Amino acid sequence: MIAAADLVVLDVHGVVFTRAFPEFVHRRALDRREDPDEVWWRWRHEYRLDLWEGRTTPEAMWRGLFPGDDPQRLSADVERGYGPGPLFEQIERSDQTLWLLSNHRSEWLLPRLARFGIADRFERVLVSDRLGAAKPDVRAFAPLLDAGWHRTVCFIDDSPRNVAAARRLGIDARLLDAA
Repeated sequence: MIAAADLVVLDVHGVVFTRAFPEFVHRRALDRREDPDEVWWRWRHEYRLDLWEGRTTPEAMWRGLFPGDDPQRLSADVERGYGPGPLFEQIERSDQTLWLLSNHRSEWLLPRLARFGIADRFERVLVSDRLGAAKPDVRAFAPLLDAGWHRTVCFIDDSPRNVAAARRLGIDARLLDAA
């Protein structure tokens, strides 16, 4: 059992899968002889929310971070870096009702779930680009609040900020300790 609840809602990166994106951005910046901190700053402040909330495309984000590189190749390269995360094996064995709530892109996440053979384990897959809101925004948690009217809900994330936001809304939220 992952958590004692009728519905367990999991974050994706750092929980279900590893966090390949930060390492990839760092490595790619070094390969291009750029300052990884500057590239990461651009990601955090110029592209992250617009990408996660569906206001820009992955191609535009890649062109902004790494001008001149092929966006499809960059997406494929980062995808190869993902692996099973801390709760992956428990998800495979669990018979609990599971949802995902991820700050991500549907066109990246849904094929990844299929590639790892766990797409059918989730009753719902909530992705920020389709929700139009990224955690810790209250709007990202709206489906959990709606589900809480008729089920006990537990949300698990590896981000203290997201856990705190969920708790402020009255959601039973737990910080995943990967150790």
